[in-house]
Amino acid sequence: MTLVNKVSQTDDPHVARLMGAAFDEIRRALAVDDWQGLRTSHFRVIEAVPDDGISITELSGRVRMTKQGCGQFVAQLTDSGHLRTVPDPSDRRSRIVRRTAKGTRLIRRVQARIADVESTWAERVGAERYSVFRDVLLTVAESQQPVA
Repeated sequence: MTLVNKVSQTDDPHVARLMGAAFDEIRRALAVDDWQGLRTSHFRVIEAVPDDGISITELSGRVRMTKQGCGQFVAQLTDSGHLRTVPDPSDRRSRIVRRTAKGTRLIRRVQARIADVESTWAERVGAERYSVFRDVLLTVAESQQPVA
């Protein structure tokens, strides 16, 4: 039997399908609120901005995006009032990205929705199993290389 035949005969879903189902549940939980056109990719960028600010170059590494793509997101989120940029005091050619109060309120709402999903999952599989699941995801995420 070839590998293709063996794979097609199994009902064991691959990890991408499983993660897709998990993301679908998160998307449904987030769909409860009106996010004014923002998507989960916007949330990821806003949330990655620390309280003391960050350069677009550093932010792009945190969110694993190109500098150009991250810059476009920052521009959109600045226009929407969720982020702001200020001159970098150590290099006037550079800008520091900071979260606004509106951005912080939005991230708190997003985090609350995701916490609800996590709580549901922990109830579904048990606290100990869910803790292991989170630890594995954290290890996988931390081992990723940033986008160049």
